[in-house]
Amino acid sequence: KVIGAPVFVTMLKSNLAPEKIFMRHMGNNIYEASIYDIKDDFRYFVSNANSISPTFTISTFEIPEIEEKEIMIEPPLYTGLPVQKLTEFEYITAPEFSRIQIKIVSNKQVDAFYKCKKVLSPFTRASSLKYLYQFRVNEYTEYSLALIDKDKHEYETNPEWVIETIPDLPPSAEIKEPANDKKVLGIEELDFKYTLSDDYGISKAQIIFQTPEDGLISIPLEIKKSEKGKSVMFEDSISVGLLNLSLQN
Repeated sequence: KVIGAPVFVTMLKSNLAPEKIFMRHMGNNIYEASIYDIKDDFRYFVSNANSISPTFTISTFEIPEIEEKEIMIEPPLYTGLPVQKLTEFEYITAPEFSRIQIKIVSNKQVDAFYKCKKVLSPFTRASSLKYLYQFRVNEYTEYSLALIDKDKHEYETNPEWVIETIPDLPPSAEIKEPANDKKVLGIEELDFKYTLSDDYGISKAQIIFQTPEDGLISIPLEIKKSEKGKSVMFEDSISVGLLNLSLQN
């Protein structure tokens, strides 16, 4: 609040000539000026034709920020799925038990954290401004990334970044025929019809019999090749000679 127009604010910057800015009269002897794009510390004072204020100081600081980010999703080997690398990952899906690696590059040296369920887990410093964090994901996860510099200035991403897990469903095997208990002669051949399915493909299957003399006997089934990482379901049949077999199971 100053009496007597015009009023100016004078900026004093290191190694630069003073910069005088006109202040707008807002009424009731109140004056206002806006200063934009402040990058360095500076001093200033307010003056008119009759008076001058004390000199004040504006100190600047840089807020921590994430300049680059990348997430690597490495599914379990048994899925046959490839590794993914993404630079946008506010919402992603990943197979259950995938290995997750988050890499960030900050604009200044900070302590970086993975924040989940209000717990802060520190990143590993890979280089001056690069940080890494690894974990395995086995459930739906909401998280954020947080940065804290040496002056305790903080930055945090949206706390609702999401990793949606894709569950690994158990394989399914069903004998279609014979569907119930069956009495046959020991010298016959018996046709079995079956259905096999799994969400990541099938590598091996077998029919298992229990015999009175030899215990458990397994007969391998021929598996049709399928593309890795793809859900598969197929039906097939096999003829089994029953000589000396007692089909208790």
